[in-house]
Amino acid sequence: MTWQRVGLYYILAVVLGGYYLLFEWRPGGPEAPIFEPRPVREGTFLTLKRGTIHKLSIHRQQYTFVSQRSEAQPGETQAEWRILEPSGAPVTSALVISFIENLTPDRKVPIVHEAPEDLTSYGLAPPASTVIVEGDGEQGKETVFIGSYNPTKTAVYARKDGSPEVLLLGYNVKYYEDLIFQATQRDTEESS
Repeated sequence: MTWQRVGLYYILAVVLGGYYLLFEWRPGGPEAPIFEPRPVREGTFLTLKRGTIHKLSIHRQQYTFVSQRSEAQPGETQAEWRILEPSGAPVTSALVISFIENLTPDRKVPIVHEAPEDLTSYGLAPPASTVIVEGDGEQGKETVFIGSYNPTKTAVYARKDGSPEVLLLGYNVKYYEDLIFQATQRDTEESS
């Protein structure tokens, strides 16, 4: 075999590999859409600010997680989160804080559909989980429905109660929620 022939094989491999990557390959497998829908526009997600949230409830299938913020004690930098349900679950305050920080982004979030007729493709009919955050004073409470991952698995679909808009929240919202439920389920299994 000559060096010219070897060089020709390398060029052929690069051309065919490039064609495959550009025209055939789709992250997420063959059932994933070729293109992710572009955001219609960007908007604010929750009206509640992080510092005003004092109670968090997450409902997923038959599991419920409830946590409440206690006031910061002298010498503490921030308030701690107590786990109300399931009682004694080994979920750290830092994990709850991380979930809330990712649920309440400081920046605007992309809105992928203003009023879809069918929420099933977003994993929102029924939603994978329901999150209720309660704020201090007149802030009230807001309910958020979390759906499935987007095709590239970089974000999750979400919708606020009372709004038809489907938005994209960062991947970490679902990641921290999964960590919370893994800890609560592990604790439930160990106590059984």
